[in-house]
Amino acid sequence: MMYLNRSSARISRSIFFTLVWFLSVTFCVLKVSAQPIPGHIERYDMMLAGGSLKTCSSLSLKNCQQNDFNDNDLNGLLYEISPDAAARLTQALSSESQHSAQVAQLNAVLATAYAAQDNGSTREIATLSQQQFFAELSDAGLDSDQVRALPDTLYFALLDTHEVKQHGEGGLRKQERANVNWNTSLAAQSVYRQFVDQAKLRTKNGALPRIAIVTASSRDPFESADFYLSAFSSLGADVVWLPLDATFQQARFLEQAGAKGCSRLAALRQRSDSFDRERIYPLRTALQQQYCRQPALLHDILSNVEGVFFNGGDQSRTLAALLTPSGQASESLQIIHRRMLAQELIVGGTSAGTAVQSGGFHANRPVPMISSGDSQGAMQRGAFAQQAPSIRSECTDCNDRLLPGDLTYRAQGGSGLFSLGVVDTHFSERDREARLAVLIAETGLQFGFGVDETTALMVGFDADKTRLRVVGENGVFMLDRASGQYGEAHTADFRLSQRQLSGLSHYLASGSTAQRDLASGEWRFSLAGEKADSRKKLRLLDDGEWRNQTRTWCGSSKQLTWQQTGYEVITQASEATQFFVSSAYDRRHCSYIGLPFVLISTGS
Repeated sequence: MMYLNRSSARISRSIFFTLVWFLSVTFCVLKVSAQPIPGHIERYDMMLAGGSLKTCSSLSLKNCQQNDFNDNDLNGLLYEISPDAAARLTQALSSESQHSAQVAQLNAVLATAYAAQDNGSTREIATLSQQQFFAELSDAGLDSDQVRALPDTLYFALLDTHEVKQHGEGGLRKQERANVNWNTSLAAQSVYRQFVDQAKLRTKNGALPRIAIVTASSRDPFESADFYLSAFSSLGADVVWLPLDATFQQARFLEQAGAKGCSRLAALRQRSDSFDRERIYPLRTALQQQYCRQPALLHDILSNVEGVFFNGGDQSRTLAALLTPSGQASESLQIIHRRMLAQELIVGGTSAGTAVQSGGFHANRPVPMISSGDSQGAMQRGAFAQQAPSIRSECTDCNDRLLPGDLTYRAQGGSGLFSLGVVDTHFSERDREARLAVLIAETGLQFGFGVDETTALMVGFDADKTRLRVVGENGVFMLDRASGQYGEAHTADFRLSQRQLSGLSHYLASGSTAQRDLASGEWRFSLAGEKADSRKKLRLLDDGEWRNQTRTWCGSSKQLTWQQTGYEVITQASEATQFFVSSAYDRRHCSYIGLPFVLISTGS
């Protein structure tokens, strides 16, 4: 890192930009080739989706072109206010002595809400949507602000213990049902199909591709299982759900230490703020119990499937499902890693299921896993190697001094299956360019990859190169800071007055490919579409300031400057920059390679 004193903070933007210009002109390993002619399906070993794979399901009818869902399919979670539910809550929170006052308040509110129901003593308990449930609590004295202020443990215990188990015909539990073939989003459908097709490449004798689903990113992995099982089944895959989560790893760790673990799964589950799941999902929790006692069953599945897919949610939860409590790679992760490198299975994920894959080492530096934050927080306060705060509250434990929007990361990385650099998701849509740039600058890495929504980065690992391909609706943003600079200017009392950083950016739209020679480090890009030698002004999209700015300036050599909350962005094409214009799913894109940028913080 380059540190600047107070006077050097006055370095003019033109001088700072000239430095980046020089670096980009002399950056000689960028090569562009024509798009290859489509042929057979090329093998890839990972599919890293950026999230927002809008899928038709009984819970998301707005994503459906058509459907045949019925009353036996789950169309929403329901809740009840009853003495039995209140008793379940009391039991679930019996050990939460530090929250005893709030627990007492909850019990009083629930008693008031139950008493206010206008029926007789033999009344039937009403079933409520979550909105109606919270409205009843508000009428009884617990308003929405107080509900939001509840600690995560109390909030989720309240919901879980008051959830109604819904039954369809024959007394079977209602399940969410998805069908990818009915998606209104053809791009999301395409991403799913890419994964299934890659799994098919690994099958023999025309067998159905076998795909294992891991839903550990969710606070309630049992609830998420129905969706993914039916989604991939609708595409002709043989799908199995693995009850692999943090609770499973904790229980196995205790068992291996000679203590009781598998018999304590319900109690251990509460440490992850998941309560009363045996009542709602008796078969799924029983399956986890069985696999806990017989882990060889789970490992046998992982040793025979052609694909493993991780859901979205919280990447820290997924990582806890893959590591032992002591932080070592579990046997499950070792099997996945070994078989992926042997090209026997493809590993995929969306959102958190993608972000968790960063890790390992690149150029002798550890690759971290990003966990939370936004670009404004990153430019104002830098990066923190700390646990991410709760997504529900503004401050999880104020002693850690994290503020809303602070950039957090796990220095040891995630699964380590993708070690080329940090990978981020929901990227352009949430303006995460500066957050990624700050993280790789502070951790000394060269590359960062940001995958847009409804888009996936396909990764192939060969003996002599790494291959990338972008599929879906949008693109992948790539940062290269091999020759970039990072500086912090401080006032006389050591307070940060300005943060500046520079580097090269690339944007690879759907259909573009790249490959990196492992021996030389040379990149070869093949961008989709036609080369733009003059400005092509593409229409603005609904979100993504950086993406939109470059869309309106595509092909131009003039300097482009714009303000985002808390920082300024300066870009200008150099002699090495190349632009391409392409189309995917009725959306035009501006791809580019070698576009220099400077980021400058602009106050708190």
